Amino acid sequence: GEVVPVAKREGSSVFAGTANQTGVLTLKVSRLPEDATAAQLTMLVSQAQGEGTRRPVLERLAGVYTVMVLLSALLLATVPLSLCSWGDGDSHDEDATWTSRWMHSEDGTDSCVWWFRRALALVVIACPCALIIAMPVTNACGISAVARWGILVKSPQQLELLARVSRLAFDKTGTLTEGRFRLRQVTTNEANPRATLAAVIEAAAAVEKSSSHPIAAAFLEYAAELGVDPPPAPQFTLLEGEGLMAVVSDVTVHVGNERLARRVLAETAMANGEPPRTPATEAAATAYAEARAAVTYATREGLPARMLKALQKKEDTAREALDAARADARAEQARGPGGTPPTPLSAQTTSPPPSPPGSTADGGDECGVGCCGGGCGVPPLDLSSELVARWQQAGCSVLWVLFDGEIAAACQLSDEVRGEAAATMRELEALGVDATMLTGDCEATAQAVRVQVGIGDAVAGMKPSEKLERIRALRKKGVVGMVGDGVNDGPALAAADVGIAMGVSGTAMASAAAGVVLMSNDLRRICDAVWVARLTTRTLRAAVGASLALKLVPLSLMFALTGAEGYLIAAAVGSDVLGLVIVLAAAMNLLRVQPRYAAEPCANYVSALEGPTVVTSSV
Repeated sequence: GEVVPVAKREGSSVFAGTANQTGVLTLKVSRLPEDATAAQLTMLVSQAQGEGTRRPVLERLAGVYTVMVLLSALLLATVPLSLCSWGDGDSHDEDATWTSRWMHSEDGTDSCVWWFRRALALVVIACPCALIIAMPVTNACGISAVARWGILVKSPQQLELLARVSRLAFDKTGTLTEGRFRLRQVTTNEANPRATLAAVIEAAAAVEKSSSHPIAAAFLEYAAELGVDPPPAPQFTLLEGEGLMAVVSDVTVHVGNERLARRVLAETAMANGEPPRTPATEAAATAYAEARAAVTYATREGLPARMLKALQKKEDTAREALDAARADARAEQARGPGGTPPTPLSAQTTSPPPSPPGSTADGGDECGVGCCGGGCGVPPLDLSSELVARWQQAGCSVLWVLFDGEIAAACQLSDEVRGEAAATMRELEALGVDATMLTGDCEATAQAVRVQVGIGDAVAGMKPSEKLERIRALRKKGVVGMVGDGVNDGPALAAADVGIAMGVSGTAMASAAAGVVLMSNDLRRICDAVWVARLTTRTLRAAVGASLALKLVPLSLMFALTGAEGYLIAAAVGSDVLGLVIVLAAAMNLLRVQPRYAAEPCANYVSALEGPTVVTSSV
């Protein structure tokens, strides 16, 4: 479910339902269908959906309200019986029946029947018509309001739980990120005169045009934006686990990872008769370059002769150390397969460049050590570049482009964070919703995305079952939502109080397991959904409260006025009708609500249209 395909070798296990990018796989079935990973995920989803869910607040209120009204009416009809006037047992009215004595006292006024009638009136007046109508109508209007913005809420219970959510857990790939590679930065090797940006993109796109790897789309997309039509790339070869190779305009182009770059550079060095560059030769070359630069500076600044002589002596010592390291590297190379293979660091030779015209007598040039064909002071791009190291520490993928065995450029590719992700996290915080990230990706990538997005907590390397257990643990602390898009997120989406699926790029399992589906990839819609859900809940509670308050009028008449029987029916019906009008008016007002957080279209792809940042190897 991640962006970067997982390399498979002989003996590796392969999950059912995954897509093969390149090559041919010969598979052996080792499990029955019901034991497959996809079936296990489906089972986890079913189990999570069967777990108990939280009941809406008004649903619980309705149960308590009904019991209280019936119990009050029962007490009102029975308790006063012990206090009623039953008439005198010595009454001279032999024709008076028990019923007449119960209903009328000796002075002609009502007796027990007065309380009985009030008990019946209480049941009629307290009939929760407004309460019964308010819940479905208000929830329907709230659901319809967000549906117009591309937010599908599957049930009123999900809408209320969304209003009460206190923490949202986010998946990374395809949710916080776009789920596809983007070419973000290109650093060209100015020591290589052929390594211009146009040439690098044209050659890389020509090679990647024949590849089905997700990374290929990044080069082709940017080439199309530049209006570059990739030329034919004959002799295309897929280098398993390394990258690609093809011939573009009579230039052998390699595009691949660091392993490919090291191998090609070593082969080029051997073919040119150059000593292989090992860590020992690299350290010796650096020491010699520093010593030579010191001599150059002393000569240019006219430092005392004694100091210059000492620096020249250090330069000679450093040259001897470099020659010794190269001799050891050649000897190691000559031993062949039995020896330790060299570890080249770049295709650029470490030999001091010839002194150009105008250089000082000691062999140093005026601009110092490190001049090359690309201009004075610009060091060649190599595999030990600090810029490339920073890319890798940030969790980005790095591809190297080589022309005829020489480094032409290094390219930074990453699964780009959605443009609105950081703003969404800030708005959720303002709404009082905490955010955490649950991802199966590596720790470095997870932390890089966490910092970029602004999420306070991130947990990496999580399996689907571990995400499920984490959601269950979070539910004990409050109402929890889960936002995801993949098959791996299905169990967690089903277990959360509110599951939110990315409907555009998400899988069918994620959409089926979730209670809320975003019909766009704009994360700001989550903020709008939470805001409208809370507005709907407030509207519902206010309408129900107002309708119940209106029932106080007939109740007051019922007990305050002894002769109010003629007004009870009118007051009861009037309060119910007025309560229904208030409920319907408040609910209909929800349909006029406009989005607050995603009022403008999301600029997810603005940065991509601008293309990658181009830096030189001197950065």
